[in-house]
Amino acid sequence: MSEETIKPKYVPLPSGKEHEYYSGLGRSYLNTLILPCESNNYKPPVKSISLKKIGFSRGKRLIVLESLLDYIDSHLQVEK
Repeated sequence: MSEETIKPKYVPLPSGKEHEYYSGLGRSYLNTLILPCESNNYKPPVKSISLKKIGFSRGKRLIVLESLLDYIDSHLQVEK
């Protein structure tokens, strides 16, 4: 019997030179996936949310892990 790894629903956007644990992707690349920008035609392919208190200019960005992993899976190529 194999144990299934329990994954969180949301993961934080890594800071600085760190990489996101489940994908290994860095902050800059993740930003191009979660924020509207020219490189994604202003339609982010990965879902994220920003937690910010009313009246504050800064908050915490969380990535929907399932959305990120689905995006990565959609780019897998089957080797022949």
